[in-house]
Amino acid sequence: MKGRNALHLFLVLVFVNFPTLKAQESGNIYVIDSLLKFENSFHRDTSLVVQYNIKAYEIIQNGGHVDSSLKYTDLALSICKKTNWRKGFVITYFTISELDNVKGRYFSLINNALKVLTYADKNSDWQYYAFCLRSVGGAYLWLEKPKEALEYYNSFFSFSKNRVNQKFSTVHSKSLKTLSTTINDAYTEIGIVNIKLLNEGKKALENFEIASKRYAAIKDSFGLAYLGSYKALALEKFLRNKEAETGLDFSINYLKNHNGEYLLGDAYNNASQYYLKLKNFDKAEEYALLARNIAEKTGVFFSIRDANKILYEINKADGRYKDALEHHILYSAIKDSMSEVNFEDKMKVIRYEFDTENQKQELEKKILENQKKNYLIYSLLFGMVAALVIGFIVIRNMNYKRKLTEKEMERLQQERQLLATNSVLKGQEEERSRLARDLHDGLGGLLSGIKLNLSSIPGNVVLSNQNAQVFSKTITQLDNAITELRRVAHSMLPESLLKFGLKDAISDYCEGINQAGKLKIHFQTFGLDGFNLEQSTEITLYRIIQELLNNVIKHAEASEAFVQIVRTEGTLTITVEDDGKGFDSSKLRELKGIGINNIENRVEYLKGKMEIQTESGKGTSTIIEIKV
Repeated sequence: MKGRNALHLFLVLVFVNFPTLKAQESGNIYVIDSLLKFENSFHRDTSLVVQYNIKAYEIIQNGGHVDSSLKYTDLALSICKKTNWRKGFVITYFTISELDNVKGRYFSLINNALKVLTYADKNSDWQYYAFCLRSVGGAYLWLEKPKEALEYYNSFFSFSKNRVNQKFSTVHSKSLKTLSTTINDAYTEIGIVNIKLLNEGKKALENFEIASKRYAAIKDSFGLAYLGSYKALALEKFLRNKEAETGLDFSINYLKNHNGEYLLGDAYNNASQYYLKLKNFDKAEEYALLARNIAEKTGVFFSIRDANKILYEINKADGRYKDALEHHILYSAIKDSMSEVNFEDKMKVIRYEFDTENQKQELEKKILENQKKNYLIYSLLFGMVAALVIGFIVIRNMNYKRKLTEKEMERLQQERQLLATNSVLKGQEEERSRLARDLHDGLGGLLSGIKLNLSSIPGNVVLSNQNAQVFSKTITQLDNAITELRRVAHSMLPESLLKFGLKDAISDYCEGINQAGKLKIHFQTFGLDGFNLEQSTEITLYRIIQELLNNVIKHAEASEAFVQIVRTEGTLTITVEDDGKGFDSSKLRELKGIGINNIENRVEYLKGKMEIQTESGKGTSTIIEIKV
């Protein structure tokens, strides 16, 4: 999909919107330096935006890094913001979404494609609008979200099909041809959703057949190779194995010989999955290893993810459980890194930003309409005595509306920041909980099982004294590992906090540090008996105190620390003091790291305030107050 989307970007930028720009016969865009020398400021700015987008695309075409391309799109965006050029926003966010696609950053792709949909006009920018609908559908496909993927593909079809049949000028004919090819690819990708995510063989074949006929009609061999290996998975469900293997061979050979490396990893994965279903483990493993190698070379993360998943299934089916576990760990790690933990919360933030941007656009349109009306009135009454009075009223109204707009935008910004902070903190706690459960229930259970199996060996095997000592030492080390694992899991998700509340949880945490012997902590509370907070608030306070004590242990070189929680009417005060080395308070801003920032974010989330008092050689005191 990545290679074909890059072609769409090239055609949209060059042939549709800026027909004066030319492309080399090879298909690469070259830099037109003369654009940088325009004297007229308006033409210069718009030309620079185009030029920066073309340069960003050139870097990718020539094998450069996406981050280098993003430097040029940042420059383009800065000009768009200065000139408020709507078309420039459309072009630049479209380019960034395509760069996200190359990099496999699908959440960012969705975010930037939605920005294109916000700025694009459905009539004058219909190409961008259609391509972004399909790009969002593709992002959800590789994120393995079939419902959302089908929603955007259906929107793409309903918007695009009528466009292909309309008559446009010669300038638009190439873009229409590209849109027709994009429709073919969309049928293929819906088929992929059907077979890969929903296991719907019949529907998959229906969509693949439509795509095949459309590709054949325009002699698009690359498109046929794109769908061939996926179609094989659907054919296998109906025991049409000969057709399936013919399609696999065609896809693999064509992509190998026609610079189709980005798609070749998928073709190998599909071949591996096909032979796995036939229980031909040797051939399945051969193709899976080829898929992983070429995917690592091209950096296509979802192909690496799928290859490790298939290798896990092959080794598991073949009884090689150790190798299966290794591949499953790799698959899970890549899947987590691609999908991100708090998917729903992150999509809420993206959706919120999209809706906010729409509201902003509508608000700006209304202001522009009002300005036009005012200008018309001013021009009709210009020269008359009453013009001064009307002009004064117009200016006053404009200032009033501007202030209202600024206040509204400030409110929306604050709400967005609060939602983002809430989502991040919630995601962190959910991830801590998940990891704690996985460590305790998964790895803990596995280690306990290993210990049980090892413990049964001496009764069945005669060991020498030396081997018996090694065996006993191994059992002891395993016990220590299980204990340490339980300690880590308890630290990430303390049961006492959920069962008995904040006071007992902090007390247990301090006692655990005291037992280690490196730091003596004195813990006191006043006014907490019989007082309960919301669980989310208690968890946040627990994390704040945990982070403060962690900073004391890591940086303060203290021998004693004091933790005090005091509740008075309407206020909860938390004090953490140590007798450590302290630091120069004037350099606090320079010394802030991730730990202090996390504490500040949590305090801000609770709508509290924090003060740090310190001096070199005289310890540190942190005081936090929140309303309860």
